Formats: sequence, C-alpha cells, structure tokens
Amino acid sequence: DREQQKYIRRRDKLLVLESSRAACDYEYPLNVPGSVFLPDRGTVIKAEIADVETILPEGREALLDPQLIGSNLVIRNWRAGDRYWPAHTAAGKKVKELLSDRHLSGAEKKLWPVVLANNNIVWMKGFAAPQAFRPRGEKALWIREVTGP
Repeated sequence: DREQQKYIRRRDKLLVLESSRAACDYEYPLNVPGSVFLPDRGTVIKAEIADVETILPEGREALLDPQLIGSNLVIRNWRAGDRYWPAHTAAGKKVKELLSDRHLSGAEKKLWPVVLANNNIVWMKGFAAPQAFRPRGEKALWIREVTGP
C-alpha cells in the first residue's frame, strides 16, 4: 500500500525502503476478568474464569490454572530473547523460532501477543499452554483473542 510505505524508483525498479507505519511495542495490564484492546492488531484479548467443560475441546489446550496464574497479568508483544514452552513439546523454545515455524510475516510476528504472570510467559496466541500451568480443577483461566473492539 503506497500510503503505508516509502518508495524510491531507480531504473524502473521499485525498492521499499521502510514502512512509515512501523510496528511498535505494546504492554498493557490485563485483569481477570477483563479485556484489552490492541489497536495495532485491531483485536481484543479477553481473560475470564470459565468452567473447563463449557470450552470446546479444541480451545482447551490454551486454558490455564487460575490458582497458579493469579489475576494481575500483562499482555504485550513478544520481544527478542523471550522463551515459551508449549505443552506437548520436549523443551522451551525461543518465541522467534516458534513464530518462524508458522511462517508469519515480519509485521505480524512483531505484534504477536503474549501474556505474562510474574514475568513468565504463560500464554501465547495460537499455542498450547505450558504443561506446568494447565488447569487441575473444574475452573480455568481462558485467555483468547477476538476480533474488533
């Protein structure tokens, strides 16, 4: 899109120099229950306590134990050096590698949301919750991204 990028023409070749709408870091408190609008993504991250049985089976992989997580969380984009250990994997991995495995674009990757509790990433959009934080009872912390404000 011409309005979002600066262009230079040289000998009939078009080179993109930089984006004029650069992706920027974000960080917001996320209360439970609560929600946060992420303007650069145009989405909302919602956090609520739910009965495990009311969540569709395909959504249960991302559920967290509210007793282990607490209620004052931080939602932010991932940053260089961040690591995450999704359930069903042998070890933690750099977030950069996890996102690259999914072939995400640079801007989309830069704005990818993660949730922290006590300075540890406990939730990452599209990935299973770490085994250590999975729900052990009937109630679960359900964090999800929904479209629009």
